[in-house]
Amino acid sequence: MIATLLGENLLWLLMVILVKPNTAAFKNIGNEKARKKELSEYKDFLKLFVPNKNFWAIPIIIDLNIIVFILMLYSGISIIHPQSNDLIAWGGNLRSLTTDGQWWRLLASVFVHGGLMHIGYNLFSLFLIGIFLESFVGSKRFMVIYLICGIVASIVSIYWYENTISVGASGAIFGMSGLVLALMLINYIDKGLLKFVLIFIGINLLIGLSGMIDMAAHLGGLITGFLIGLIYFPIEKFKKKL
Repeated sequence: MIATLLGENLLWLLMVILVKPNTAAFKNIGNEKARKKELSEYKDFLKLFVPNKNFWAIPIIIDLNIIVFILMLYSGISIIHPQSNDLIAWGGNLRSLTTDGQWWRLLASVFVHGGLMHIGYNLFSLFLIGIFLESFVGSKRFMVIYLICGIVASIVSIYWYENTISVGASGAIFGMSGLVLALMLINYIDKGLLKFVLIFIGINLLIGLSGMIDMAAHLGGLITGFLIGLIYFPIEKFKKKL
């Protein structure tokens, strides 16, 4: 698992170096004053952890993940490779437990991670995928869709795997990637991030072939986000035209 996560980080680093998002595609967001304010906020790394009126979903999600991880470490869990029992104790998603009335695991597992590299990779991915997406769809929609994708990813995971303990935010993050693809397809947002998102999805799916990644959760989240984008946002566009 450690080797797989290390491979994820190395491949993701290469992707960031080789494929730079076309930030010019987002210059039509809001008026000039609002755009300068957003760019100023993004330059200050610490503000990623502080929710504000116009940008609160990603900071809250990141903070919750970090708080849970710190509490796990404080309880004595390994920072590199937590044991299976530890993950279960903190809300890991396992079919026999979740379907036995512990449905809260479907959501709790989205905020539990299996080590430092796992949480680091997921939060870095969330930041890169979400920082522009939240500006387009709004913080409230972003949060709701993120949680829906995470829960559906957890459901698909326990449907597909009988004895696999599923943890992590990757299913929800894949959901946001699917949402981005759908919004590009319906021309709701510019296609400047298309190559970036496709490479992100492709690399993760390729790594998933190793058998060490919860592919069911990834695909469940991806499809959920994509369908939400195809169904909900065209309706929103139509309402605005009325």
